[in-house]
Amino acid sequence: MTTPNPFNSEDQTSVPAPDAPSFPQASTPGYDQANAAPGAQQPVYGQPAYGQPAFGQPAYGQPAFGQGAYATPPKQWIVALLLAFFVGFVGVHNFYLGYTTKGIIQLILSLTVIGMFVTGIWAFVEFIMIIMRYGAYGCDAQGRPLE
Repeated sequence: MTTPNPFNSEDQTSVPAPDAPSFPQASTPGYDQANAAPGAQQPVYGQPAYGQPAFGQPAYGQPAFGQGAYATPPKQWIVALLLAFFVGFVGVHNFYLGYTTKGIIQLILSLTVIGMFVTGIWAFVEFIMIIMRYGAYGCDAQGRPLE
């Protein structure tokens, strides 16, 4: 005589015991294939439904973070050029473009007589770079081109 193997699914039957209550199967709304409308697309776990933005992404047509009502307007090329020409030795044009480290260095250097000479040459070189839109001076610190 062989004993039934509890790990063998062929020996098991799915008939409940006569005294066990039977409960209806719970279905999750939106995931039930049997109750789905014909041709309806079922959502996949972990992915947004078709046409919906992913978590952390803006909805279509909505501005992304940092591009909404509080975003800074694009910087003007002519303003950067004039600042570099007239007050460039103190680094005001670098503050305007968002390069605060360069601006602080130029501001501190301009407090001495020798530093004023150095920052004057430095500002003139940056003035030429802004005219030619060369390198980093064609864009602001966020990488947006100057208008």
